[in-house]
Amino acid sequence: MDLDIKKPVLAIDPGTKQRQKTASDPALSAWVGANAGSGKTFVLARRVIRLLLQGADPSRILCLTFTKAAAAEMSERVFNALSEWTTLDHASLSATLEGYLSRPPQAHDIVEARRLFARALETPGGLKIQTIHAFCERLLHQFPVEANVAGHFEVLDDNGKAELIHEARAETLLAGERDPESELAQVLTLALSTSGDMAISSALDQILLQRTNISKWIEAKDGLPGALQDLTRFLGLNADETAPALKAQITASPYFTKDHFGFLASEFEASSTRYEKRAPLARRLTASGDEDDLREAHLGFFLKKDGTGLSKAFFAPKGVFASDPDLESRMLREQ
Repeated sequence: MDLDIKKPVLAIDPGTKQRQKTASDPALSAWVGANAGSGKTFVLARRVIRLLLQGADPSRILCLTFTKAAAAEMSERVFNALSEWTTLDHASLSATLEGYLSRPPQAHDIVEARRLFARALETPGGLKIQTIHAFCERLLHQFPVEANVAGHFEVLDDNGKAELIHEARAETLLAGERDPESELAQVLTLALSTSGDMAISSALDQILLQRTNISKWIEAKDGLPGALQDLTRFLGLNADETAPALKAQITASPYFTKDHFGFLASEFEASSTRYEKRAPLARRLTASGDEDDLREAHLGFFLKKDGTGLSKAFFAPKGVFASDPDLESRMLREQ
């Protein structure tokens, strides 16, 4: 069975209609503030049409919007109305025009209304319904000397922007490869060793979005060294808290010495399978190996993979805790 379901026609409040009519009157300077979908574009389109009905030159009308979609919708509404008028019968067009003119239309109004579509189409440059960006670009092209810009400049689109950023990144990486001892190369090595390509790419995108604010911040701090000191203070760090120093603090435990780790390694090796797997970690902590290796072993010895502390049951056998009453307290402090 086919159902003929019609959408309900919502009645517009007479007060709203009157306010829309007032706002669309070209004789008034109006500021309209309203929610999305409440009819702002409708009012503006009617205002343009009423200007045209009053004899305004289409080339002297300028409508600015924020987005290309809004500009396209505005233009479509105006031209759809004007094109429809060319085919309406006399009675229908008279009734339509009365809604715009607030008076019964005269014979010359009817004739002029039928001509408006052709006038708008034939106007050099057409009706100027465009985005603010497009208007500014056109203005700069017309007055390049006054604006101190190149006469034949082009506005960079998203694809061009992405291509230039890609080239800049490639050049930066090549510069680091050419001089491995440079500060740039060291920074790149550190970044690539601590983060993946996607994370670095995302970070660079955010920096580029905030480049104006970042430049102002660096300038306000008298250069990059001053800005880095400001960042250090913001993060609550001291000047001597470098990455190597922080790594050294992790492994320089006040609660566990190499002798402690040696004792635990022996206990683990003599214990059950669960603790035998912890013995190699404990042995690594008794040696003076690579700093990063020691830090990794230290974290793996006291913490689970998610960064939370190992429970007492998984840390060491019960007998070890019984022989060392302070072990649990030291373990929790170190964690």
